[in-house]
Order: sequence, then structure tokens, then C-alpha cells
Amino acid sequence: MFRAFLEDIFLFFRSVVGVADKGGEIPLSFIPQEIIDEIIARNDIESVVKEYVQLDKKSGSNMFGLCPFHSENTPSFSVNTAKNFFYCFGCHAGGNVIKFIQMIENLTFPDAVLFLAKRVGIEVELNDDPEVRKKHNYYKQMSACLLDAARFFYKSFIDPGAKHVKYYLLRQRKLSAQVLTTFGVGYAPDSWDSLSKYLYAKGYSEPMLIELGLTRRSRQGTRYDFFRNRIMFPVFDHLGRLIAFGGRTLGDDEAKYINSPDSRIYSKGNCLYALNFARKEKGAFLILCEGYMDTISLYENGFKNTVAGLGTALTPNQARLLGQYTKKIILAYDSDPAGQNAVLKAIPLLEKEQIECKVLVMPEGSDPDDYIHNYGKERFSALLDNALPALDFRLLLAKNKASTPQGSVNILVYQDLATDILSGVANAVVRELYSDRLAKDIRVSPASIMEVVEKKRSREYAERPKKERSPIPRRKKSFVLEESAIAYLAALVEDNSIVYDAAEEVKASDFQEEIRSLIEELLSSAKKGELTFPKLLNYLEKADSTLGLKERILPYFSKIRNQAMRSTKDFADEALRGLRISRLEEEKNTILQKLEGETSQEIQTELLHKVNSINLTITKIRNEAGNE
Repeated sequence: MFRAFLEDIFLFFRSVVGVADKGGEIPLSFIPQEIIDEIIARNDIESVVKEYVQLDKKSGSNMFGLCPFHSENTPSFSVNTAKNFFYCFGCHAGGNVIKFIQMIENLTFPDAVLFLAKRVGIEVELNDDPEVRKKHNYYKQMSACLLDAARFFYKSFIDPGAKHVKYYLLRQRKLSAQVLTTFGVGYAPDSWDSLSKYLYAKGYSEPMLIELGLTRRSRQGTRYDFFRNRIMFPVFDHLGRLIAFGGRTLGDDEAKYINSPDSRIYSKGNCLYALNFARKEKGAFLILCEGYMDTISLYENGFKNTVAGLGTALTPNQARLLGQYTKKIILAYDSDPAGQNAVLKAIPLLEKEQIECKVLVMPEGSDPDDYIHNYGKERFSALLDNALPALDFRLLLAKNKASTPQGSVNILVYQDLATDILSGVANAVVRELYSDRLAKDIRVSPASIMEVVEKKRSREYAERPKKERSPIPRRKKSFVLEESAIAYLAALVEDNSIVYDAAEEVKASDFQEEIRSLIEELLSSAKKGELTFPKLLNYLEKADSTLGLKERILPYFSKIRNQAMRSTKDFADEALRGLRISRLEEEKNTILQKLEGETSQEIQTELLHKVNSINLTITKIRNEAGNE
């Protein structure tokens, strides 16, 4: 049984070698643009989207279905099969096939490229730049080194001398062979340098082993293994690539758990344990635990939407990462004081990412692993259902802190602690609601609690340094993309040659100032005959997101019909006339504003001549359009 189980582990490790960069992301510079273009071309967006969304309704080249990115009852999600892009008229999500995979699978751009490359059997050849290639090769060696270390831990686990490890995991911790296989759990033997010798024999350098945290040197210069006599937990990135290890002691070591240090392919503050499994779950929330054993135990009992930190308190980057996958977290930390303090530190980080936080309340001294083994998964599920909202949990801790040894509550202490908490709540309605609850709890009037809360709130704001106060947001000038600009781009993508064949040569200055740098790039690409719709999408992805260009352009492209253009040349000429009239109108308005404040009659006359000249030019352009 064990041999088959451990052979599965071996095969598991063989399947996860990959290039990683600080937690798994492959630098975009490694992937040549022509490879990206081929991947986009080979991944027909209709077939990709249909793996996630049921597309039924068809109108012209558009297919429709329910949007996977927001809740809706009427289909507003469209896929344009002619131009290979998607757009939702409800939530305004849109882009090419790479963007769709980024959003649906919660992947970075490079990882989405690799995901789609694998789907169609394209082997990604990385950039030939010598420095890039050297860096990539080093990453590959590091990944191979970690894999060989995992093989070593596998061999140590099946060794007859590791019977005590099997007994501990299977009998005492009640974990199954199957879940150990899934998580790739192994064993680091109680030896000073057996792992180091094994890896040196395979040709890995000492600097690499030290960077990966597998080998160390003592002050006397003696080489020794970092992980010794420990259960080994491989750490994978969100795509299942091996990037680090964690080890739990089986002896009397002072540190119960130790973890790989940060390296070029691993940053513990940017990764979460078991996210490679949890991200595939489509549940309403994720469970956030403190450790490896809690996560594995919950996974085995059906709670596969569980992740854990990696030996440190939750970081802002980890909170941001969680926010990419869910907007609801249940914190299932240990119920001891350290666990409660960790919860209090995690809550504001998660709330900053607009994540709704709830807290699992377990008997004192329990952790999720203990609780589920002692009471079963049904009772644990009930705990999840009754998890406390973050504010309720903070107030509960305040009440516990105000409790006396005799079991009563010191009302004055509780009121002071609770009103401190409520004064920090930004939402006035929530402050009032909880003030009312507190008043009923300690049997005073709601008005008196609200008065204390608001006084504390005003005092705290006044004492805060000015630079820490919330600034009054400045109103940004609104930007409305002209229909003529969208129309010209539609014609240009259909036929790059209109850059030369149109009645007049188009210039970036014909467009609004905010998008001229983008237009310069598009015109340059079109003059080379290289501007395709996928490339346009790439340009829009890189453009200033605050302008909302993609959200304006994609719906238009989704509706337009080639036949409505008549000829692309005529369509482009018409759009260009509209653009030039808009620029002339802008120029005229600027002159008229100057005219209002001008006192010199000579300058007034000069400005009026300019206005008349602009009006004549606008009339001429409109007459030319009418004569065609």
C-alpha cells in the first residue's frame, strides 16, 4: 500500500517542474511577442469560453451567454467570433482570449499565456537575449534542484527507518495515504548532511543550495542540512509548481516549524499554501488557516477551499492575492491569544481589499485540525455557518477582556473598549446599529453610547497627523471618447492601407490629446501593415485604464458590421472629417474664452478673424462630405 502511495508522490513531483519567479510568475520579457500572437491565433475564443460559459444566443458574429464575472439572469456576455474577443455589456469586462483566461482562472498575463500554450500544444520558446536566457536557465536549475530534494524526501519516507513518521501521520494525525499523496508530504531524515551529499552528487552548487534553504554552513565552516528529522510539506505556487518547503519537527527542536527562506523563485509574503487547490473551488468563500496540518486536515474532510499563510503573519500582498479569488474570507486561526492577535492584525488588511471577513470561534485551546478530529466535519461546518462578522468578533474579545475572574463583566471597562472599537468604524449606519446593540447589552440609552462614540471619533481625527487624514478626493476631468475616433480605428483594423489611401493623411493630432500617444503607436503599426485586432487589444490593455478606452471601444466593435462601413476608405474619410471638426471646435472654444477676457481691440479683432477662419474651414469640410 505504502509503495503504491509513494510511487504516486514520485509521479506527482515529476509533473510539477516549472520556471518560477518570486512565487511562480514567469517574467513577460521571457516570452517573444510572435509566440504570444500565435497562441492567441491558435486558441479560438469561442471554444475556450465554451469550456466555462454556455453560449447559446447568436446575433451575427456574436454569441451570448450569462457572464461568469458577475451575477445576472439575462445574458449580456458576448463573444465576437469574427474578431476573437469577448465583452460583457453588464460589468464591462472584455478583452482577448488571454484576458479571459486571466480573469476566469485568476492568472497573471504570463501564466495565462502558458496556460493557453499548453492547451494547444505550443512549446514556449523564451527570449534569446543572453542575459534573459542565463536567468531562465538558472531558474530551471533551481526548480530541478527542488524536485530532486522532493525525490530525496520521498525516498526517505519509504525507508524502513521512517516507520515512526508513517505511524504519526496515518495513526495519530488520522490522515489518509491519498491526502498525503495529494499534498506530496515527505520526510527529512535525522542526518546532518545526507540531503546535501545527495544534491552535490547531482551537480548542484553550494550557493544555489544555500539560497534555496536546503544547505547551511556553521560558523566553523561545517556543511549541514537545514531540514533534519522533520515531516516535509512541499509548497507550490498557484499553478502547482514546486517553489519551497516547510518542515515540522519530530524531535524536541525549539522551532516546531521551519520554512524555506525567500529566494529568487520564492517569496513567502507573496504566496499562500494550498492556493493551487483552493483557487479551483467555486464556493462562496475561502477558509484562511494558520498552518499546513490545519489545511490538509480540512481538505481531507471536504473543505477544499482552504489556504494558509507560510510561517508569517498575513501580509498586504497575501491579502491582495486573496482578493483576486474571493470577496469573503472565514478566518480559522487557533483560538489561543496568539491566534486571536493574528486575526486582529489580518482583518484590516483583508478589509482594505474589500474582502468581507468572518471569524471562526472555537473552544479555547483548539485549532481547526483538533476540532475536526474531535467533533467531526458536520460540527465544523456548523461553526463555519455561525462564524462571527469581524466587528462582532472584536467586540466579543473586548467583552472577554472586561470579564472578571468571577465570570461577571466590568461594564465600564467593556463600554470603554467597545466604544473605542466603534469609533474606528467608517460607516455611520454601522456605528449607529452596533451602538444600539451595545446599549441594550449594558442597559444604557443608545443616545449616550452614540455620543461617546462620536466624541472619541472626533478626538481621534483631530489628534491624527494631517498627512494621515483621508484627503478630500479631487474631481477628475471626465473623458468621453469620440465616436469618430472609434469608427476610424474600426476601419483601420479592417484595412491598414487606409493610412495612405484615405483622402488626407491622418495624424495623431486629429485625435483627443489624452489618446495621442496610443494613436501614434497604432498608426506606426498600421503603416507597417501589422495592426490586427489582437494587437489592438494588446495596445488597449497597456493604455491608461482610467480613460476607459477598452470599455468604450469593444462594445462598438461588437456591434459594427463590415457591410455598414460601405468601403473602409469611405468609412475612414467620414470618421476623419468628424475628428477634424471636433479639433477645430475645440480650438474655436479656446479662442472664444480668450476673447471674453481680452480688452485690447486690436487683439479682439485678430481673435475674431481666427474664429471666422475656423468656421469657414468647418463649413468647407461639411460641404465636401455632402458632395460625395
